Amino acid sequence: MTKRFHVISLQRSASKSLVNLLDLYCQEAPGFNLSVEGKPLSEYLHAWGQYGFKYDTSLASPYAPDAKGKIWFHDSPGFEFKTGKSFRPLFDPESKQFKWQEASYLKTYDKETFRQTLDYLHRVVSEHSDANFVLKTQLASMFDSPTQDLNFGQVVAALIDFHFDHGVQCIGLIRSDPAEWIMSNYLADLTGVFVPGKAQRDVIQTLRDQPTHIPPDYVFMKMLPKWVMHKRMCQMMCKVTIHSDYLSHPDELAKVLDLPKLSYEQKASVPSEREFSAGVYKELIVNVDQIKTWANRYFNHG
Repeated sequence: MTKRFHVISLQRSASKSLVNLLDLYCQEAPGFNLSVEGKPLSEYLHAWGQYGFKYDTSLASPYAPDAKGKIWFHDSPGFEFKTGKSFRPLFDPESKQFKWQEASYLKTYDKETFRQTLDYLHRVVSEHSDANFVLKTQLASMFDSPTQDLNFGQVVAALIDFHFDHGVQCIGLIRSDPAEWIMSNYLADLTGVFVPGKAQRDVIQTLRDQPTHIPPDYVFMKMLPKWVMHKRMCQMMCKVTIHSDYLSHPDELAKVLDLPKLSYEQKASVPSEREFSAGVYKELIVNVDQIKTWANRYFNHG
């Protein structure tokens, strides 16, 4: 039986770890694993390669080994003057994989582009009944970006139809500790560093020397509306919604998702993704206690 999953998540909610785990089930299932050049289909619906970034003309794909320092985000200084290229994944029938192809840059990811992106995936899956895949979509984030122009009802209805037509199990993922979710997002937004590595270590050292303060507007105007919208969409679209704590207990997670338990070797092979500066927020943010109080009062209810 094929395995098809769609994870609805928020940024920095440990969703990569869940995708890696579900991708293992896809690899073990009969048929073939639908991927983008060997990587999980994951954020296909976001079309990051086509509108969110510009890539140096020397790069062969968004994930090229030599991509460091050659990718520019849409709010980077001088972005509009950068000469770069964009990518979109197209399906190759011979290899049964998506492959990165050059594409025109889009200033805005609108409802028409979303529909075309989803329709393309619908056609590919319709023609391959033995395809397994795992998608991940940060839907609440898609509606608050200045580079996106999407219709909430149309997006949700189209995705529910897609799930129904192709037997996709929709899984909602909610960060167990909303205070840590707020803090990890703020540090990433503040510094522009989103992944572990030397740049993150350097940023952490700088913040240790001069800790930052998270303003109320960031918590209540930016993060709380996104959190509330995400929870509502999980209720509307997902039969199962889990908290990120489950990712530390794969046997319990398998039970909740009605999946077979993994062997010790399989569990050991699943990459685990750490959050930004996990475990050191007290050293980097001066109002950690205030953030925890707000999170407990306003994010853990409703």
